[in-house]
Amino acid sequence: MTRTRPVSPLRRPLGVTLYFASHAAAALLLSLPTVALVSGTGVGRFPEGDRLLFQPGGVVAAEVAGNLLSAIPGHVASLLGAGTLLAVLLLVPHTALLVSLSSRENESQAATWGRAIGRVPATISLSGLALLAQALVLFATVTLAGWLKDALGGTTTRHADLAYLAAIALGACLVLALGIVRDLGRAAVVRDALDSKTALLAGLRAFATAPLRSLLGWLTPALAGVALVALGALLATALDVSRPGAWRVWLVALVHQLVAYALCFCRAFWLTASLEVVRVYGDPAP
Repeated sequence: MTRTRPVSPLRRPLGVTLYFASHAAAALLLSLPTVALVSGTGVGRFPEGDRLLFQPGGVVAAEVAGNLLSAIPGHVASLLGAGTLLAVLLLVPHTALLVSLSSRENESQAATWGRAIGRVPATISLSGLALLAQALVLFATVTLAGWLKDALGGTTTRHADLAYLAAIALGACLVLALGIVRDLGRAAVVRDALDSKTALLAGLRAFATAPLRSLLGWLTPALAGVALVALGALLATALDVSRPGAWRVWLVALVHQLVAYALCFCRAFWLTASLEVVRVYGDPAP
């Protein structure tokens, strides 16, 4: 197995840009039905246009939501179906970025995406297993939390609430750990061309051997992403698209895309960290 160290995303700007472009295109496709649904209410026919939806108080936004209430269940169902399909398709650029970061050689994008497509079936299978495990943990967490709250309901409400919150927090931590293991497994699929089961075991082994390093590798880009989102929200609030001026809308859109692009780099830094953790700790002990 190759012991080559992964490279920094700063050395793969084109790979990160393609990753961003694919997600931006998927988000655009997913948002178009919602845009059409809201536009069908006629809110854009007012002189102020859809700025009314963003006015303080949300009176117009609430009225539009009320008019769309009967259409929301079917709309959400269609969005879930489309979102699931897009999530599977987006594993291709995700795997391509992992391939790009795993090699220190500057390959062509055709070669990178060709290798990525060969890894996609195992990546999809591994992701499905991880999603199933996360769903089971969530179900068990909610069940346990409800049981604890009912069991302690006869003592004090505060104890029951604390037990409920503790169970939920534990479940959230387990779901997060499974997500990190999933990403480590994906890194193992790309680095060593493993099947989904073997890669998942490699991810578990790496996480069990170096939990702190794995968590810090994920947490640092995650905190940077939270800071970027908060900064973007502050800028969007200051620009206030509810006020006249089309330039405000375009500038807010630009801010959103710049934040999204920066978040892709945050994600790429975690992918590099996951490749390194798997490289050092993912192989079985001799």
